[in-house]
Amino acid sequence: MVCKSTKQKYQVFLFGQAVLVTVCMLMILVYYPDTMYKTYYDESVHMKEELDELIEVDKQRVILDKRRKMAQGEFIPIEGNLNCILFRYDVLPGNIEADISKMVNEEGEFAFFSEDANYRPDEIPSWFDTAIDYCAGCMVIHGPGKYIASLKDVTIYPQFGHGKIGGENIEDVINQSEDEEEIHLEKGYFVINSNVYFDTNIDTSIYLKKFFDGLVLLKETDTASLHANKRQDMVAVIVARRDYANFYHATMDLYDVFLISILFKIDLYHLEVIWMDAHPKSNLDYMWEALFGLPTRAGTLTEPIKYNKMIWSGFGHKSHINQHQTEFLPFVQEFRHFVLSRFEVETDHVIDCNQLRITIIWRRHHVAHPRNPSGYTVRRIANEGDVWRAVKESEYTAIVNGVQLERLNMVEQLELISRTDILIGMHGAGLTHTLYLPKTSGVIEIYPEYTSVGNAHFRAMSKWRQLRHIVWLNQDKTLEKKDHQTILPLHVIQELVGVMKNAVCENNND
Repeated sequence: MVCKSTKQKYQVFLFGQAVLVTVCMLMILVYYPDTMYKTYYDESVHMKEELDELIEVDKQRVILDKRRKMAQGEFIPIEGNLNCILFRYDVLPGNIEADISKMVNEEGEFAFFSEDANYRPDEIPSWFDTAIDYCAGCMVIHGPGKYIASLKDVTIYPQFGHGKIGGENIEDVINQSEDEEEIHLEKGYFVINSNVYFDTNIDTSIYLKKFFDGLVLLKETDTASLHANKRQDMVAVIVARRDYANFYHATMDLYDVFLISILFKIDLYHLEVIWMDAHPKSNLDYMWEALFGLPTRAGTLTEPIKYNKMIWSGFGHKSHINQHQTEFLPFVQEFRHFVLSRFEVETDHVIDCNQLRITIIWRRHHVAHPRNPSGYTVRRIANEGDVWRAVKESEYTAIVNGVQLERLNMVEQLELISRTDILIGMHGAGLTHTLYLPKTSGVIEIYPEYTSVGNAHFRAMSKWRQLRHIVWLNQDKTLEKKDHQTILPLHVIQELVGVMKNAVCENNND
């Protein structure tokens, strides 16, 4: 009986095991295929996304490779075993055309300064997302190079700044040193009200370091900022200008403030530029006022003044405009539109290849700042009259203007440039006007024998603006005079104009 009972129990156990295995198999057959399919589907989608991303990256790499190859230019032979290099930046792959109609919003204001963060976010520099917050928002430094600092609850105490006011007539400060145009800051010039402490000895760009030299942190209850003049509705942008009287370098500073206004969404009604320098007057000062309103000279401040928000601009020579190797300049078309609109200059120009408008820039001696009292200028054209006549003879229906830009105010300069089809000039600051040329235009840049064509300041501007650009380097030392004047061979200038006419009129013939 015992053996029989044990055998029956064993049989029941085996039957239970069989039932359990059967149930498990059924569950696997019912549910596992879905699980397998879902896993396979998820992995397939993920793989497709990765593949699409790789394809997009590959496309970008191909475009950049093509751009770099085309950016080497095309050698064009000129009579006399000479040649020039033609850069067709207008047909570079990857160029994006800005929509001018979207640059002004329904309220008639510049859309790129508005709070609408959707305005061409693809052009926001990637470095802007690299930010270090030192004290819960009271001090944020942007970019790996630490070129911009945004601050909250900042009070300026002018008694801790030392220097002249600036703004003198040049003739009254001839030969004054560069140091006399500096404003030196002691600790306490900038005071941040914060309950969070951080070490202000931060390794930043040399241009921001000047501002940090005057920075201290204090609690609200420990300061006299409660009695300061409050500018709660304004955002102060602090700029220490460098070569303030040079059009190229002044444009760097102007563009930097423009870019800051876009990045931090500061409209013109709430922007206040403060010059942290003591430079004398310059013909370019009015450009600042026209674009951003009358700047405040730090030397004129006498009482404490508090801002809810402040931006320190510390780009210096690392300004985007001075980075000639980069493929794109953020918001370059918007910058042109902004500058021309603020000066009330028409932004649209239609090229007429039956009557081209050609402008030749004459570089001449002129006094621009105290440390060049003679106004001596290099890279000048020796035979200006002959060059003008040669251009006119080769394009007798064209309107040919030869101008010394310093004799024109900025409105007159921009009016002229905004209608120019071919701009001709020696390598020099005046060619900064490349930024304001019509999109159908071309630039002929001439280098004397003693200047390297590696100086690509204006070639880069043509690249960013998608224009056509010709470079010609004089290699005949006999054409160079001792006083830095260059005799331009007339047949060369005529051939250069002919090459450029073909380029600008290629798709613009009636």
